[in-house]
Amino acid sequence: MNILNKMKAWFIGSGYAESTKKPKIPINHEPIEIEPAEVNIESMTKKQLEAFARDEFNVELDRRHNKKRLFNQVRKLIKEK
Repeated sequence: MNILNKMKAWFIGSGYAESTKKPKIPINHEPIEIEPAEVNIESMTKKQLEAFARDEFNVELDRRHNKKRLFNQVRKLIKEK
């Protein structure tokens, strides 16, 4: 150890100033699989039901129908899947 490290250690008061490197933590590069969350279609609006059917099932719903009918159509699509 050189004289500068000894002087630093004397001023700091921690004995000899040695390099204190932290040990390397191994990194896991494997992708994490996340399960899709359950979708609550009961609380969706007509626009959300239409977008959900389009994204998940590639089906266009007619928003001119009432919400109950759209809900039943989406529920049938989920059961078929």
